[in-house]
Amino acid sequence: MSRAGCAAKNHRVTPNSAVTPPPDTLRQIDQVEMSQWQEQTSSETRNKLCGGTETVTTCNYRRVWQEGRNDSNRFLQPKGHQNPQMRYTSAAFNAPGVTLGGFRFSDVQVSGLSVNPLKVFVDVVPPIGAVIGFGVGLCAAVLTAVFASAIIAIAWLFYRPPMGILILTSGAGLAHGFTRLRRGRPLQRKLA
Repeated sequence: MSRAGCAAKNHRVTPNSAVTPPPDTLRQIDQVEMSQWQEQTSSETRNKLCGGTETVTTCNYRRVWQEGRNDSNRFLQPKGHQNPQMRYTSAAFNAPGVTLGGFRFSDVQVSGLSVNPLKVFVDVVPPIGAVIGFGVGLCAAVLTAVFASAIIAIAWLFYRPPMGILILTSGAGLAHGFTRLRRGRPLQRKLA
């Protein structure tokens, strides 16, 4: 059984930020960046004329837009490179009461509607993104086949026990088949 439709919500997303989302928003992600100083240090060990060595550290400071705050009190030369406190921080907000028909979504499910983090992360390199996307889809299909049959079988056991037993044994057969397929056969070496 499947269900398709538009997810609906009973309330607006109410973030603790300066940005108010459109009324049809299910999830809002506020990414806050601040222009601030960033310290880059490099150290070099030199030989002294009278013997021994000394380490010379060079500091470079540049302005960058960055999420989070660099603690300028830890800089080697904090004078003139002070970063202010952030007024807002990055956060994500879900609309409460998101439903699809008679089903209510939890916060985790609403978050899952928004992103597939692993696929998005690896999509930077398209061939890797396609392979990972296929792998994630394949894993989801296998887990769905195994777990959905168990859950459906338990529900059917209450209403029609013979049908529930049939679905449960089919699911066990699928699980057994997947584990046998996963283990595979040992590689046979060719004798030359």
